[in-house]
Amino acid sequence: MDLTTRGKERIGGINIHKGKAKDSDVNLVTWDAVPKCDPKECPIADNCPYNKSGKCTLRQNYQKHVVDTVLKSFESVSEEQMLKIGMHLIPLYSQLIEMKIVALDAPKMVVNRGSLTPNPVFKEIRLIIREISACLRDIGVGGNHLGKGIPPSHNPEKGELGYYEEMLES
Repeated sequence: MDLTTRGKERIGGINIHKGKAKDSDVNLVTWDAVPKCDPKECPIADNCPYNKSGKCTLRQNYQKHVVDTVLKSFESVSEEQMLKIGMHLIPLYSQLIEMKIVALDAPKMVVNRGSLTPNPVFKEIRLIIREISACLRDIGVGGNHLGKGIPPSHNPEKGELGYYEEMLES
């Protein structure tokens, strides 16, 4: 599934409806709004190579890449999948880039109750990544196998040896 040029231009805007993908009747609806760049508040403003006026160009480019990559992984998308992509998955990626920006300037270790511990920002990033992975599986991206080489229909509790016999034959 591929976005139209106009749809790509709308990524990162405050409008939820971005139009339709090429050759699709499904509306692209997504919460992917990108805030204005605020160099006074941004923890990486001094090192950021992007323009520091208007919307945060780093986040806008990130959002465009994520939306484009996710949609290209589908030949077609249902209304339900689009809702989950636009209203669940894309906001998770927005949270992820925000936390990654914070992490770039965050100390690796912090004092917590008198002990030196890893910064909780990194745990939050891992949690968001797990949520993204779960959301991707829910909408049908990846996760087609229970483990490497094990088809989803295989049930080891039933002792299905046909799969292993088939492997030995080839």
